[in-house]
Amino acid sequence: MSFGFEISGDAYDRFMGRYSRELAPVFADFAGIEAEQRVLDVGCGSGVLSIAASRFGFAPIVAVDLDPVAVDVTSANAAANGVALDAYALDATIESLPPIDVAVANVSADVVTRVLPRLRCRTVITSGYLEDAVLAPDGWTRVTRSTAEGWAADHYERESSV
Repeated sequence: MSFGFEISGDAYDRFMGRYSRELAPVFADFAGIEAEQRVLDVGCGSGVLSIAASRFGFAPIVAVDLDPVAVDVTSANAAANGVALDAYALDATIESLPPIDVAVANVSADVVTRVLPRLRCRTVITSGYLEDAVLAPDGWTRVTRSTAEGWAADHYERESSV
């Protein structure tokens, strides 16, 4: 799978962090997620996870980020890759989030802890924090953890129905 992106490596690292490049191609397998489900990309940055979700057959895709520049970059990269998605600037820690099937979030551990209780879905894949981060979000069970170069990615399942 290949993607085209219209941003520099520095901008990519600023918006997404190093580990998301490794996470994007494997996040569906990581969780055993089936395609054709609604996806929310929290902290979308450059849109790499949204674009990967589209390539895996997920739809519709909603991408959100606090930074309006990241939303613009996500929209541009999605268009450059022929991907349809809705991208919005919003604060996922306090603003309304859509009902979805799967969420991906490449954000800090603090943001993961604040956003997970607000999500209306059963499955979440998180990354963007160091592997020594201890996350114990209420109402969620960590199914698996993957680490690479000191960074972590976790697969969570909701403990009760949404």
